[in-house]
This record gives sequence, structure tokens and C-alpha cells, in this order.
Amino acid sequence: QALSVPAFYGTLTPSSVLKMAREKFLDKVPSKGVSENAKCVGLFDPGHFGFVSVAQFKNGLHQLGLQSVDDTLITQTFEFLARAAPNVGGSKTVSKTVTTSKFAKAFLPPRTAVDRPAASFVVDALVTANAATERDVRDVLSACDVHVDDVSVARLMRLSVGKRSGLDYQKLADMVSKPEPIPKRKTSPTPKVSHCVTEQWRVRDVSPPKTPPFPPTPPGS
Repeated sequence: QALSVPAFYGTLTPSSVLKMAREKFLDKVPSKGVSENAKCVGLFDPGHFGFVSVAQFKNGLHQLGLQSVDDTLITQTFEFLARAAPNVGGSKTVSKTVTTSKFAKAFLPPRTAVDRPAASFVVDALVTANAATERDVRDVLSACDVHVDDVSVARLMRLSVGKRSGLDYQKLADMVSKPEPIPKRKTSPTPKVSHCVTEQWRVRDVSPPKTPPFPPTPPGS
């Protein structure tokens, strides 16, 4: 059976290939049991070599159903990710391989910005809007100054929908809101000492008494 070729509109670029790959990747990640990072590592580094090459990246794209992307564009997309990967040494030279952990961080969709509203504020907005669809959630998050793209909204929906309870507003809000401060444990205050009292103790001599010396034994006894 021939593989279906996705309909590409316009000229493909590394960023558009990466967007399609992310969308197809998120569709394959289960809601429970396997983290996105572990799934990404298993996709692009199934042999656990500790690095990802162009050939491994190409194989991963084929696993996602992007067989029609040509080798030149695959190489350009890999170089795009290699430049986006965290680089401790600060070198601008694009390597032919990227460590698996750094590649996974570059490939996975970016997280929400740091400046985020409180979770209670987002929950109230979701309840008021009775959000149930991706469009509802996107409109609510936009009103809460949480700017996410369509891929991120679909990801949030997938991770927040329960099997029976439907969309979990609290779970969704926790993923896009700023972390709640950890309350400090209450401790009893240390009493203030206004003065010091010096007590003198009379120490008795409890050493054992000296034993008198025995008289010498008389000779011949």
C-alpha cells in the first residue's frame, strides 16, 4: 500500500517542516504513561547512542509520516534545530551531531512565557466562558495574556482532558499559570532574653579518701 503524501501548500522551509513535525509528534504522544521528552528520545535516538545525526532525524521524520520531505530540506531543518539547541561552549559552528538531550529540548514545542497570570484567575476565566473547544481555550488564554499558538493549545487540551470528567480547568490553568508560592512552615518564635543570670555552685570534693600505706611485712614471717 502506497504511503499517503501530505498536501504541501507553498514552498517548504525548515520552520514549516519543524511545525508539521511537532504537530504530528504531539498527536502520537499518549496523554499518560510516556513523557514528551522520553517519546522524543525514542523517536530520534532509538539506539540510545546519546546523539542525533541527520540520518537519525530523517528516520524520525519518516516515522512521523513526512516521507515526502527531500534530503536537502531535512538537512536544513536539522541545522536549524542544531543552532537552536542549547550550546554551552558558545560555538557558532553547526555540528553534524547534537546530543540527544539538547536535540529534544530544541525539537519540543517551547514552553509558555515566564510572565503568567495566577491559576485562580485562569480558572475563573475558563468557568465564565464555559470553555470546551480549542477555540474557546485559545480565546480565554489570549484574554489572560497567555499567548500560545494552535499547536500549544491542542497540546494543553490533550493533557487536560480526562476520560470521564471532560476538560479539567484546574489542570489546564496550572500548566499556563505562574507557580504558586510554597507556604513557609510556622515556627514558634524564640523568646527574647532580657538579662542573664549567673549562678555559682559549690562543688564538693567527691574524690575517694586516700588509703594509708600498709606497714612493711616483717622479715621471716
